[in-house]
Amino acid sequence: MRQLPILTAAVLALGIPALAHALEAPARADISTNTKVETKVDQKADGSYTEKRTDESTSKNASGTETRDTTKTTVEETAKGDVTKTVETHSAVDPKGLMNEKSTDSTYKEEVKDGKRTVRRVNKVDGKTTLDVKEEAEPTVGIKH
Repeated sequence: MRQLPILTAAVLALGIPALAHALEAPARADISTNTKVETKVDQKADGSYTEKRTDESTSKNASGTETRDTTKTTVEETAKGDVTKTVETHSAVDPKGLMNEKSTDSTYKEEVKDGKRTVRRVNKVDGKTTLDVKEEAEPTVGIKH
């Protein structure tokens, strides 16, 4: 919320030019945001396809902290109906200064092959694995994965 200045006797005495100067917007800090999205679909004659999508964004706030986020999504389906879905994310926050970046990486991979469903989740924080889970199950009848 923008605060209006209190009109002092000096401003009233100097008139409109002084009032205009008092109401000027403060200087803007160096703030930036960039976003990039790419999608590629490759369909083959046999009915199989591959779809790849990459989302990237970077931003920098007034205090100099840079944030970078990348998400890569891949979906592959064979003519037989086997499906592989992979989502890889990378997030990094780098406050102004040296050697103080914090990052988080995660991978989610789901495969349905010959009626068997496998899911694997891996999370890493600053390069150290915090989660590594693999689940296997038979798919539910009537639901296409």
